Amino acid sequence: MSDSKEYCLELKNDVFGDKSYDLKLKLLDLVQEGYTNIILDFKHVNIIDSIGLGILLKTQQSLRGVNGQLSIENASSSVRHLLEVTYLHRQINIL
Repeated sequence: MSDSKEYCLELKNDVFGDKSYDLKLKLLDLVQEGYTNIILDFKHVNIIDSIGLGILLKTQQSLRGVNGQLSIENASSSVRHLLEVTYLHRQINIL
């Protein structure tokens, strides 16, 4: 039996500026609460800035340390393209 805890977080806004900071705090809380598999629903996200990308990468690195995984689902084509050109799709599971 697996000890992994999964959490799906639906983002309601684009990820840039102050909204990136809010996401960072939420993801830090989830990791500290012991969630090892976090799925971010990007259905309502059209824009993510470099700060947001850094937060995703840092979260994935934290989760990898506990044999976990960060995943993104419902990414728009523009967000998916950005994840590919920055090679983050090699670190983060894109569903």
